[in-house]
Amino acid sequence: MKRINITLPKDTLELLDSVALKGDRSRLVHTAVQYYIRQKSKNAIKALLQEAGKQNYSRDIDIARDWFAIDEHIWKK
Repeated sequence: MKRINITLPKDTLELLDSVALKGDRSRLVHTAVQYYIRQKSKNAIKALLQEAGKQNYSRDIDIARDWFAIDEHIWKK
């Protein structure tokens, strides 16, 4: 562990103190920062996947139509 000094707005500190157990601020801040970073990473990945999906939409539809036609042909036999 490493000790650091941070500055927080008064209302943020009051909120922190209202939910953290006495002497447990560091653990709560650690947990909140870890959660925030994981969520930001998930959101960034989700945004990248959505953009890729938009870019590949026409290609994917064409592939699905091709396979649907093949699948339909086989089921008619």
